[in-house]
Amino acid sequence: MPAPDDARRPLPSRRNLLALAMSVGLAPSLLTGCEGTARPAAVVSDPAVTRTADRTQRLLQAAQAAAGSAATAERARFARLVADHQTHLAALGVLSASPAPSPKPSATAAQLARAEREGAEQALGDSGLVAPAVAVLLTRIAASRAVHADLLDRRLGT
Repeated sequence: MPAPDDARRPLPSRRNLLALAMSVGLAPSLLTGCEGTARPAAVVSDPAVTRTADRTQRLLQAAQAAAGSAATAERARFARLVADHQTHLAALGVLSASPAPSPKPSATAAQLARAEREGAEQALGDSGLVAPAVAVLLTRIAASRAVHADLLDRRLGT
């Protein structure tokens, strides 16, 4: 007997899941981010966490550059990304982001969205390689990056 058409439907998008969560009151728990997340001792020594921290620093620097070159009306949007990445670094146990070795040209919103999406995939993939408590943190960071990418895409109308 052939599989029903419903079995081949794609998974719902993040936007639809977020809309559903908001409608049933779960959004605040999904969007709380990493603030208040307990960090297990010696987390930064884990290679998966180090990869996530390195990527977070690069995303932070790209968001800072975008904020610096953005029109006044757009700066607040990029400032929120900067704040989120700083929170992620603190949750990962990184005290401060290292400055970029050399000034880089500012990323476009489309490039930043792509970098956020790739960063989300990396953090989510690495969440399966670490202890459960750290996996929760990496998954939250991945979710935040996915939301950043969606917000940037929405800004671009894509």
